Amino acid sequence: MYPNSSSASSSIAPEYLPLVYRWALQILTALATIHSEGIFHMDIQSLDPYWLREDLSIALVGFMSASFVNLRGEHTQESSHEFKDFSLQNSKDKRRSEPSAKSDLFDWATLVYELMTWDTPFEDERYVDIDEVIMSRNFPKLENEKLGTFVKRCWGERYKSASDLSRDVATYLREQGVDVEGDDIRGFEYQKFL
Repeated sequence: MYPNSSSASSSIAPEYLPLVYRWALQILTALATIHSEGIFHMDIQSLDPYWLREDLSIALVGFMSASFVNLRGEHTQESSHEFKDFSLQNSKDKRRSEPSAKSDLFDWATLVYELMTWDTPFEDERYVDIDEVIMSRNFPKLENEKLGTFVKRCWGERYKSASDLSRDVATYLREQGVDVEGDDIRGFEYQKFL
């Protein structure tokens, strides 16, 4: 997927873009579904919580850090998984670090960035001040064809729902000539990636 993965400026090969577009849309569908039930996943920054089906579509399966309302009506968050460094979980602003759709969308953006570049957003994320990055809007660059506009908007906390983001991503892809049907790419030939 990454022909220059040994160099400092790695990037996804163009023929793999439809695969990542597909995953990005499918993850947004899953997030929209769980968010509608008041559940926030809180751990979508790597492919760990996903299952690839035979046709390379993606399914959300892990909920190790999810936030939800339990049967007693109490707000609960599991914490058996460590959060990645470039996540709203690590914000000093308690309102930002609370489980929310924006947290999941921020992490979706980080995952898309990493899938498109095979790199982390910042060289040494342990020392990145999330709040400063958001306030300064000093986000790493990612080309529009790699969903860079949407990644930047999610990092800037401009989206409030996965369904709104999904709609906008699908519209953008259609404008680029990608035949989007729901959260899939019509005519996607997964066999060539096996």
